[in-house]
Amino acid sequence: MLAAANWYRDGLGGPADRVQAVRWFIAMLTMGDGNGVHHAVQLAKTMTDEEIREAARLARKPEAGDALIATVRGGGSGGGCCFSVAGSCCCVGGWSLFIG
Repeated sequence: MLAAANWYRDGLGGPADRVQAVRWFIAMLTMGDGNGVHHAVQLAKTMTDEEIREAARLARKPEAGDALIATVRGGGSGGGCCFSVAGSCCCVGGWSLFIG
């Protein structure tokens, strides 16, 4: 999944596609792999809310779209960055990350 996310992010073999890249980064999170969370957040900062929601829908985690939007737009609770996908909590590089 990381390879697919990076290929879409960097445009390897075709044009770059931020929506598809964030889709695969979210998919990684749902599988318990937080390695792409920072990439997802950085890409999301350059995307519209609708693009972020579409990426989450494609990853079959639509709730992750609103959580990612809140993270990048500063709407997280308690002033921190909380990217909620589902389930249990862990911390990745200072970001609160919920995965299930």
